[in-house]
Amino acid sequence: MNQIVSATVPRLGPGCRLGSSESQKDMLLVPEGALKMKGPARVILELCDGQRTVGTIVDELSRLFPSENAARIESDVIGILMRLRDRGVVEDA
Repeated sequence: MNQIVSATVPRLGPGCRLGSSESQKDMLLVPEGALKMKGPARVILELCDGQRTVGTIVDELSRLFPSENAARIESDVIGILMRLRDRGVVEDA
């Protein structure tokens, strides 16, 4: 499987969606159930629309969280996306 890099364009996989109700706001609904999201995962996944690159997502998060180190944001984004891609939740557009 390819490495996730700044030019990768991620999107949610088929049948995957973010919870839309208040009780599901921290849930990622997947075909076989649901995954509880922690930390910045929801914000990252909201930006995975199949149009933005990982680099653009990192830039947007850097603007949202200016006190955070951009290199750490990039590392966190790539780590989360790699784990979710391994589970079939995120794919390359």
